[in-house]
Amino acid sequence: MISLRAAALISTPSAIMVGHAACCQDPFSKDNPNGYLNFGIAENRLIDDLALEAMRTPLKLTSDHVHYLPLEGMERLRDAFAGFAHRFLNAPEIQASNVLVQTGLSSVCESMAFALFEEGDEIIVPAPYYTGFKYDFDGRFKVKLASAQLENFEHNIEDIRSSITKKTKAILLTGPHNPTGDCLSEDFLRDVVELCKEKGLHLISDEIYALSIHAGKKHLSVLEVDKEYENIHVLYGMAKDFGMAGIKTGFYYTRNKACLNAMAQTSYFHPVSSPTQQLVAQILEDHAMVESFTKKSNARVELALASLEKNLPSLKFRKPQAGMFLLADLRSLLKDHQNERALFNFLLNELKINMTPGTEMGLTSEGFFRVCYARDEAQIEELGKRLGPLL
Repeated sequence: MISLRAAALISTPSAIMVGHAACCQDPFSKDNPNGYLNFGIAENRLIDDLALEAMRTPLKLTSDHVHYLPLEGMERLRDAFAGFAHRFLNAPEIQASNVLVQTGLSSVCESMAFALFEEGDEIIVPAPYYTGFKYDFDGRFKVKLASAQLENFEHNIEDIRSSITKKTKAILLTGPHNPTGDCLSEDFLRDVVELCKEKGLHLISDEIYALSIHAGKKHLSVLEVDKEYENIHVLYGMAKDFGMAGIKTGFYYTRNKACLNAMAQTSYFHPVSSPTQQLVAQILEDHAMVESFTKKSNARVELALASLEKNLPSLKFRKPQAGMFLLADLRSLLKDHQNERALFNFLLNELKINMTPGTEMGLTSEGFFRVCYARDEAQIEELGKRLGPLL
């Protein structure tokens, strides 16, 4: 009764969605202390009050907002994003006319799969990577991800260069990196741009965590590294730095007019409502608010990381420089389980802890899990009680 395409999607649920579904049905709270702990979804759950306050400004709507919008998004919002990018994303060259608005970065990525690639084309992604990329690019339009296994999880150009094949059409980076929390260096970004120029590849730079930087670190946009290459595509959205995943707004920027025009046609399927666009424009135009918001958010995330270290002193992990997650080394727990998926099932079904396994993020070595730690003190303490005795 359903299509083969839909049946294929249903038959292969990812670990991240299996875990998230369980957590939604029975979440941990002070009234439900035996519920699931959701450390598997990259959301900052510490800034709901800041997000709600930023969204409380009354909307100024006109009759234009009840009619169809330009496919690329409202002019006011694209102007607001350009100004925001100049001030906060270290991307002063962004022009509003080259900005496109869609319903979050999953929509933007799927639109790129349709508009910029053919079925069977490959995109190289340094592993570990955000597991949702597999569904965004491959789920419906069959653009394949090819993982470049990073030595010691350090970004280097040789691991990426050695992964290129005849089917490679693009390189996809996340900076700051999800899930390690590393800030990508200028030298590495420059090397990647030069490699893309040499091979004639697209370079996709997902910079959705650009403002979620820990003390002493700085985000560098690829647009500051190279101001000329036409086939650079920069992505940003409201879901992470602002904790506003529910308003479903993402931005796409490129210098390539042909790609921009093709992407605009896909916006027919992914338009953001006009009231939402007005709301986001008001938020991004208020630079004083954004600066205050970011400082408070990052301070809270750093306190959560300190709490995690206090409650799980035996946990081995890479120290993150940015983001709201870390890559934990749980290989010591594999000895009591058949493989990583069995360990994931044990953590989820027996301990009621949801974390993302590394093999779902493109790793070929087992035992590494992404822990999204931007959670309140009660959840972190409970994680320590459940997981700590096993480490």
